[in-house]
Amino acid sequence: MTWASDVESQRSADKEELYLFNGPQIVYAYTSNDASRTYDGNTYAPRAGLRRSARGASSSADQKTLIVTMRGDCDLATDYAYGVPLRSLRLRVYEFQRTSAAAVLVWDGDVTDVTTDGDEIEIRSASILGEKMSTPIPGVVFQKRCAHVLGDARCRVDMEDSANKLTAQVASVSPDGFTVTIDDIAAFPDDDFKAGTITRDTDGEQRTISQQVGPVLTLTAPFRTIAAADAVTMYVGCRKEVGYCQSRFDNVVNFGGHPGMPKSNPFTRGLVLSND
Repeated sequence: MTWASDVESQRSADKEELYLFNGPQIVYAYTSNDASRTYDGNTYAPRAGLRRSARGASSSADQKTLIVTMRGDCDLATDYAYGVPLRSLRLRVYEFQRTSAAAVLVWDGDVTDVTTDGDEIEIRSASILGEKMSTPIPGVVFQKRCAHVLGDARCRVDMEDSANKLTAQVASVSPDGFTVTIDDIAAFPDDDFKAGTITRDTDGEQRTISQQVGPVLTLTAPFRTIAAADAVTMYVGCRKEVGYCQSRFDNVVNFGGHPGMPKSNPFTRGLVLSND
């Protein structure tokens, strides 16, 4: 038996869908079946309420977006929803025929958004081909604050320099998981790591740092699991201001903002003499 013969047979309804989410060093696998399923080396766990929208049509004008909904009490929700900055996550959906134990890929796309709705999460995935065809050509943005990502090709700050990166061990974690103490970070000024990141080395799980006071970091969201003695890597953040760019990184030559911009448009309001 093959997948094609299954589809053409009277037992074509004897099928299920397999949802494979590939993240950085972590795989989340779920099935629409009411029992677990092993396929191609992955074990797919049943998820209550797992469903999806219809797949996009084949025309290039189609939005080619797939929406997957399921209960939010799962690792994927903990790692990607609830205010956690979205990282790389790719979704593949397979149609699995139980008779032949064969499957075909029916969706392949990048996850663009994970949101909560009551006790459920909604995951939006854009078709890889459709997303590339519909990507707008970026325009030039003029603003006072820097538009670069700290350490990217335009910023050019060396994030691997010891002044910007710290590898250490967790000393303690608060009961709610929102604060993490790193003894070695006390050598850095307060809020040097504000808007930076902390990554657990074992699996690549990452969180954004919202505040740093001495050795204590406050996170935007807790880790799914983290404990004392875990190895972590942290990178400093940037305030996107020209003064901070100069004093902290000595990198004004690559500053991506326009601090001298007036607040009002002189072509619509005329020139206004002020302390703007």
